[in-house]
Amino acid sequence: MSDQIKVSDSEALEWANQLSDQDKVELKRQALLKRAIDLAQPNEGEPNWGAMDDQTFLRVRREKYGY
Repeated sequence: MSDQIKVSDSEALEWANQLSDQDKVELKRQALLKRAIDLAQPNEGEPNWGAMDDQTFLRVRREKYGY
């Protein structure tokens, strides 16, 4: 799908405010589930190896990979 539909924050808030109480509870549950999944995922990208001096490179490599 090359054309994504953009939704502004004000549109999302307006939509959420029109939900029933039961739907708001479900929306909150889904938001909590998404946040819990995000927190459970490791957020470690690869270090910037090229920006390190030799000593830092060796230390980070040892800490990250054990050799």
